Amino acid sequence: MPALLNALSGAGYERVAQVTTRGQFAVRGGIVDIFSWQTALPLRIEFYSDEIESLREFDLDTQTSVRTREQASVLLSAADDISGRVRDYITQDALVIELEPESSSNRANSNQ
Repeated sequence: MPALLNALSGAGYERVAQVTTRGQFAVRGGIVDIFSWQTALPLRIEFYSDEIESLREFDLDTQTSVRTREQASVLLSAADDISGRVRDYITQDALVIELEPESSSNRANSNQ
């Protein structure tokens, strides 16, 4: 748990009393709530000593569990990290929908 908290703090996550938005985490005893930059719902990690006992997504409004997870990814970089773009990770055969396409957009198919 201490390593997780250090990683979150070092990655620019804000420690708060209760998670309300992306980029925040909260600690209550052996429970860590994390709202990662890339997820729709926050995660609740319950520790027993130095082991994870449960991992669940939860609803922000009710604070109740929505579903149990076997694994989860937490993006350890700030939302304003400009070292890359989402399109750098999109494969050539992916469907890409752009609301306001940039004129310099790299397109795999000119019919998009």
